[in-house]
Amino acid sequence: MTRSFRSQRRHARIAALLGFSSFFMFPAIPAGSNVGLTVPYVLTAAIVGLWLPRLKTSDWAPFAWVMAPVAISGAYALLAGRALAPDVVTKTFGMLAMTTLIAVPTRHLLRSGHGEAFTVGAALAILVHAAAGAYQVFAFEQGRFPFAELMRTNPGMAMPAEVMEEYAAYVKRPFGLFAEPSAMGACVGPWLVLIATALFAPATAVSRGQRAILALALGSGLALVVGSRSGLAVPIVGAAAVPGVVAAFSSSRGAVARIAALLVGAGIVVAAALWLTNNAASQLKYSQNDSWKARFESLRLAVQSMESSRNLLVGVGPGQSYATVTTTDLRVPGVTAVWSVTLTYAMETGAVGIVSMVVMGLSIALAIWASRARAVGAACAAVWAFGLLFGTSYSQQPALWTAMAMLLSWPSVAGSRIVNELALRREEPATPQFT
Repeated sequence: MTRSFRSQRRHARIAALLGFSSFFMFPAIPAGSNVGLTVPYVLTAAIVGLWLPRLKTSDWAPFAWVMAPVAISGAYALLAGRALAPDVVTKTFGMLAMTTLIAVPTRHLLRSGHGEAFTVGAALAILVHAAAGAYQVFAFEQGRFPFAELMRTNPGMAMPAEVMEEYAAYVKRPFGLFAEPSAMGACVGPWLVLIATALFAPATAVSRGQRAILALALGSGLALVVGSRSGLAVPIVGAAAVPGVVAAFSSSRGAVARIAALLVGAGIVVAAALWLTNNAASQLKYSQNDSWKARFESLRLAVQSMESSRNLLVGVGPGQSYATVTTTDLRVPGVTAVWSVTLTYAMETGAVGIVSMVVMGLSIALAIWASRARAVGAACAAVWAFGLLFGTSYSQQPALWTAMAMLLSWPSVAGSRIVNELALRREEPATPQFT
């Protein structure tokens, strides 16, 4: 066994472990009233520390683009005395830095050809969350809130005790080991699309064991998303069906494979649509959903704040959105935060942050365009963007940022699968991997 081969196997294991751990914010070691030190944070810091000499500037670029506006806004808010809650500025900066740092080793691993291992790790994590969600359904019916003690280890993401009791008694929507249903959907959605893409790879590109794991993860993950009755269920299910439709119209596949792909894709959509219609119709109607009404009201307040010339350039400062919508003239009953990662970031960093988001969006679009898997890449990106904008305000979830790194590395993640298929058809040597 050569040294290079041993190194590749070691990196593949690290990729699988990083992909798996990025989905878990519980358990954690409490590090203050609103912060918890979790496994992905510690693992990321260790990997970055050990790999510092080999990490390239391009690996650091996404982290720098996200954090630079936060640093500029935070410095200005403190130096100009504009922060409504000064002690929160540095805490928010540190929390976001710890979270988004995971994009650095993720991007390095994906571009080094370890997308397969990373995706399998993500699939295994989704299986754990789906099993936890199934148990939650059982426990909620008995009026119990399971995993409460586990969630309390991370005070920044745990529900208050009184909310847990009300949730178990009336809401009863499973969400696995996440903070709540929408946070779960925002994290697993992009990866379910990638897993579906891998499942429709040619048989030569995916081993039977991998295919079994991916199939179980896709089925159970979609069941968890649909069962959560989140508004994100519709775009996630629709996007997860795209790889099947693309495979069905691929001229490089046989007629039987194309028909099977189309039937599977259509089956996913029809089954989910029927279940949601029969079990969550009111949850998906805006006029009957108080949660989504409050969510969109918070988005309106964020936009209103950014329209002020005072906040236009660098925003209100890191972590100041909460104080802004609860203690200023922007107060609205029932709105206690801006429930959107995207608009919270824009509100807190202003035009500087918006420029950064535009640059990152264009980079993702160019990465997808540079690959042959443009349709599924666009579907994956749409689910990720929708989750960040409408699904969750918990920016401290590493899975959101590993998904960003995955999209920025899309030619390596998804394109190589098609390249390998074409190489095999020409009877040229190629590395058998689905991603």
